[in-house]
Amino acid sequence: MEDKISQLALSLIPGIGAVRLKKLLSHFTSIVEMQKELTFKLAKSLSLPEKTFKNLKNFSFFKEKAMSVLEYCKKEGIKIIFPQEPSFPSLLKKIYDPPLVIYIKGEYLDKDTQAIAIVGTRSPDPYGQTVTAIFTRELAMNGFTIISGLARGIDTIAHKEALKAGGRTIAVIGSGLDYIYPPENKELTKSIVESGAVISEFPPGTPPMRENFPRRNRLISGLSRGVLITQAPRRSGALITALLALEQGKEVFAVPGPIKNFRSCGTHYLIKQGAKLSETLEDLLEELAPHTLPKQLEIKSSAEMPTQLEKQVLEVLGTQPLHFEELLSLVSMETAKLCSLLVSLELKGLVKRFPGNYYIKQL
Repeated sequence: MEDKISQLALSLIPGIGAVRLKKLLSHFTSIVEMQKELTFKLAKSLSLPEKTFKNLKNFSFFKEKAMSVLEYCKKEGIKIIFPQEPSFPSLLKKIYDPPLVIYIKGEYLDKDTQAIAIVGTRSPDPYGQTVTAIFTRELAMNGFTIISGLARGIDTIAHKEALKAGGRTIAVIGSGLDYIYPPENKELTKSIVESGAVISEFPPGTPPMRENFPRRNRLISGLSRGVLITQAPRRSGALITALLALEQGKEVFAVPGPIKNFRSCGTHYLIKQGAKLSETLEDLLEELAPHTLPKQLEIKSSAEMPTQLEKQVLEVLGTQPLHFEELLSLVSMETAKLCSLLVSLELKGLVKRFPGNYYIKQL
């Protein structure tokens, strides 16, 4: 227990991460010896900031803080997991700078190593919402755990659709587990805990500060076999996650969108840089197999399962092109809703779109 308290205390010191700690411990046989014997001269030679050095010499303060964190987590049902423990996610151990500790609510299972991260813009349009829902459902139906960051927009859709499909989902957040952000996702978090896990490397009490999110993003990509960006503008946190995934040797997938839509500029940029252009589930499986998939995977698809509203649109469409405005008047629904349904039907291969905003039913 003493060793774990010392480890937890180290993780609470600003400026101490896995890479820096490894350098420090190369000069000492234990954390206790390091804390006692570390000199300012050695710290300077290792490029250790003076403030971090002083915090290490004031280790007793952080041990007391660690004991308080331990007590709080025990009371709140938060598990604290260290890299040397069997339950620590194996994929995280392989990244360049793994966390010194992770906090978990829910359960991380062995099968969660077969995971795909889905991320994107916080303000998707109907197209982005639809493609995210379709990819999430089909990945979840095929046994993949869905990982995302609990943010508004694409992240929230990915978590919700994974749960609707009866799959597992993991949320990685940039704050303490007692500080859910955005606040409207508190109920969603409870559902995720029941069918997956919520994970953070930040101790309870940590607010969702901007500088936390790049660190969170490296865990999102680190926990996954690949990262799928469904819709994102050029300046987007999702692109940071994609670049981190590339650095970690993970596959990166991007969904193309309308060329004049600024929300798709980020995915188009990634495709130009070598990300896999992804239109269907098979596009992802081609890159992931055979290393990460069972040899005899029977691909399950939602392509042949139109919803009731989609059926309503299909009943109106025929083999003669019908303009969007005429179709809108026949089905009596909101413009955004019809746009979303048409995108879904097009992706499922049930509807074909022609220039000029005309549609026909695919036979």
